Amino acid sequence: MKGMLFTAFLGLIEAEFGADMVDSVLDEVKPASGGIYTTVGTYDHTELVAMLAALSKQTKVPLTNLTKTFGMHHFAEFTAAYPYLFDGLNSSFELLEKSIGLFMRKCTSSIRVRLRLSLNATH
Repeated sequence: MKGMLFTAFLGLIEAEFGADMVDSVLDEVKPASGGIYTTVGTYDHTELVAMLAALSKQTKVPLTNLTKTFGMHHFAEFTAAYPYLFDGLNSSFELLEKSIGLFMRKCTSSIRVRLRLSLNATH
């Protein structure tokens, strides 16, 4: 999972609950990464899940509420950072449809190339 999600989540914790809560969550979870994230790094998604669970436990805020709040917070950051991705789109669902369509075209293209290579190798 990309580090930008981790840095955004820790930023949200700090903004909503304070720096001490960030330390408390990291102390409880003891992530393999040491709790040190860069936006361009890649980390195990279970660290973020564990931090969400720890924050829920410590704040008594239901996990579903925290997950939704984080999603909304990060989506707002994402749209501000990459506005060109949202040109002509009216909802997050349209973005997903567009992204899935691009992904499927890449997969299909890759499969076609492999199939051609395989067919050429057998003839």
